[in-house]
Amino acid sequence: MNHSSFIIHHWCVGGLLIAVSGLCFSGCRPALETSEQARPLPLLERDPAEDGAHAGRWPQWRGRNGSGVVSAGHPAIRFSDDDGYRWKTPAPGRGNSSPVVWDNVVLLTTELADANEPMLAVLCFDRTDGKLLWQADAAPARGRTHEKNGHASATVATDGQRIFAAFGGAGLFCYDFSGKRLWHVDFGPIDHLWGLASSPVLFGSTVIQLCDYEGDSFIAAFDKLTGGQVWRTPRASQGSWSTPAFVEADAGGRRRTEMIVNGGSGGSENRLVIAYDPNDGRELWHAAETTELVAPTPLVCSGLVYSLSGRNGPIIAVRPGGDGDVTSTHVVWKTTRGGAYIPSGVCYRNRLYVITDIGMLTCYDAGDGRQIWQARLAGPFTSSLIAADGRIYATNERGTVFVVSAGDTFELLAQNEMHSPCLATPAVADGELLIRTKTDLYCLANDEARMTNDEGKSEIRNPKSQVRPHPNPLRAPTEGWSGEGTDWPLFRGDPQATGVAKETLPEQLDLLWTFSTTKGGFESTAAVVGGTVYIGCTDGKLYALDLASGDKRWEFATPLGFSASAAVRDGLVYIGDADGKFYCLDAKTGRKKWDFETDAEINSSANFHGRHVLFGSQDAYLYCLDADSGKLVWKFESPDQIRCFPAVLDNLGFVAGCDGHLHAIDLTQGKETGAVNIQAPTGSTPAIMDGTVFVGTEGDQFLAIDPRKAKILWSYESPERGAPFRSSAAVTPQAVVVGSRDKRVYALDPKTGRSLWTFSTKGRVDSSPVVVGSRAFVGSADGRVYALDLKTGEKRWQFEAGGAVLASPAVAEGRLVIGNDAGQLYCFGKKKQ
Repeated sequence: MNHSSFIIHHWCVGGLLIAVSGLCFSGCRPALETSEQARPLPLLERDPAEDGAHAGRWPQWRGRNGSGVVSAGHPAIRFSDDDGYRWKTPAPGRGNSSPVVWDNVVLLTTELADANEPMLAVLCFDRTDGKLLWQADAAPARGRTHEKNGHASATVATDGQRIFAAFGGAGLFCYDFSGKRLWHVDFGPIDHLWGLASSPVLFGSTVIQLCDYEGDSFIAAFDKLTGGQVWRTPRASQGSWSTPAFVEADAGGRRRTEMIVNGGSGGSENRLVIAYDPNDGRELWHAAETTELVAPTPLVCSGLVYSLSGRNGPIIAVRPGGDGDVTSTHVVWKTTRGGAYIPSGVCYRNRLYVITDIGMLTCYDAGDGRQIWQARLAGPFTSSLIAADGRIYATNERGTVFVVSAGDTFELLAQNEMHSPCLATPAVADGELLIRTKTDLYCLANDEARMTNDEGKSEIRNPKSQVRPHPNPLRAPTEGWSGEGTDWPLFRGDPQATGVAKETLPEQLDLLWTFSTTKGGFESTAAVVGGTVYIGCTDGKLYALDLASGDKRWEFATPLGFSASAAVRDGLVYIGDADGKFYCLDAKTGRKKWDFETDAEINSSANFHGRHVLFGSQDAYLYCLDADSGKLVWKFESPDQIRCFPAVLDNLGFVAGCDGHLHAIDLTQGKETGAVNIQAPTGSTPAIMDGTVFVGTEGDQFLAIDPRKAKILWSYESPERGAPFRSSAAVTPQAVVVGSRDKRVYALDPKTGRSLWTFSTKGRVDSSPVVVGSRAFVGSADGRVYALDLKTGEKRWQFEAGGAVLASPAVAEGRLVIGNDAGQLYCFGKKKQ
């Protein structure tokens, strides 16, 4: 192996020890060992992770994959504890976990003082103003810990539906976004002298937790929906405070996902970087020679995996995709010293930045390990680095935030004082910097929202809704639909997503049959065509059932399951799954005709335009495929995930995205013709009636929009904060009916938005109502299906479904079909006498 020997000259400037590299004698730098695979890399102007995707979300420890790299936005460079923040709010209790952001909420964990024993809890704040929305108590703190660590150092993870929090010996907890506990896994008496701090990570349908302690250590995966253990792998290590990261690797010509765990303790044989298969927990490879007591998260970039370990321990760059012991085959470069004890570094634009606990900040070429520069910042440091907009942010324990230019020359841009101890790592969402100090949580406005007043202080602008005009006027909506009037072939019944049935139902409904699964639940809406029910399940299967009897005709299995609804046309079934694949199946046999692969989970149900099939994906694209062959016709890139059904009117498609805009797409070319800022993200489907688009948002508002004028006509706000409209509306000339997470069903005047009536349930209403004649049918998380009078809101019928009803009704051939999350699918109608 090759060795590098340069020296660093130091100057003290303003409390900083700045280091600049220059030629000198050997022995001044840590020894660098390189293999033939090491290659210098050019400094990039833009990191591949700066793709603009999901800029409003920081879903786990250090953001996407724990990288610490911000995908988009312009965080503030200069600020302080009394200047430049959008809001500041007390952070109750004690904790070092980092903020997690999902759209309009910020999540923290904490340890609350109690007369008897400390109580662990999850806190949820409104991102718009810092208001504490709820506090969910978990359990009393268990086990030993270090004073600096505490019992609330692990950061939560979320998929936007559930929140996962690890509290060491107290176990793993799952909550919904109202703070309701969904499940809890007790790990037993796991305990370490210095406590535990590994954060949960999400993979597919599982949440994975590393549990290294002074006992029978393990790493395990649990079902996100139930908390059931999927796999568990023992570890010989007696301590690691790292959080796993994932890498896509080429293993002998085959692509696979590897989960990297950094380091271990309890003997030299346990000081390893280990790659596991996240599907089953099987060890794939390991590389040796980390130090004891590892805390930094492994980094993944530039085609390599980077391990930092120990107080001035080694830095190891490993090529993934190996098998067994890869220490002598896949280690690309290694330094004998320079690693961090607690802070995680950041790999950004082909440069590796490492901060040690004493404040030595070093920039390396990520390709060959060559040291480019080094500078000493005033420490000590526990918080990890983050990178954004060409800058590195480093926060010391005294609450000083250093902002350094990311590049091949050291340049200190700002030194910001928060005047309060800080051990937590900042988060960034939409360019807003969220910092947790010992006592407070700050939201610092991004540079685009800041201006300076006459006194030299920063002031925050709150820009109002900006509207991009829609150049093409809409024609009158299509009368009816060319499909059979007795069918329910699409998520909301028709291409305009009106949620209005063209069938009638008897006044009193009888339960005709029930279809049950042993695993999973029915969270999607059925399609009913030609006497067959097509329904996807979270157990990984799409079922085709006889509408008359409920008997199974066929099933089609996938690895991860379905949350999207099926679409049926011309004897073919179209549906996307949680693994990002979109399928076309023969409606009679279930045989696959073709499939198309996207880069993320598909929640969007399909619609049609001519001979094309349309659907969105969490990879932020709206896809248009040839319905017969599955070939890509075009794809439209949205700034964020598309989870909704694309409503279609003539040659225009409407999608409301997680980017907080309603987009109008020319379906002949795949080009955006206009967009309206709806002021908050949404996954709800837009419904179209008389040229008006109706849609709810995560910002607790339901909107009526004139897309011809790019104008919001009216908005209705839920009377309770933190109650988004995730339900899609049923729209009629008499009333717009929609459910809310505040446990209510609302009927609104379609012209004015005035409330006509409100019906209260005992659970959140994510189910989308369907209007059948003079009644609106809707499910609730309270386990009931309701029929409400369209004019008065009075209850005319209800059914106790057991599990939460998140799916929407499908109405066809005089029958109503709806499922629950406990795995029961019900069919109602009139029994034959």
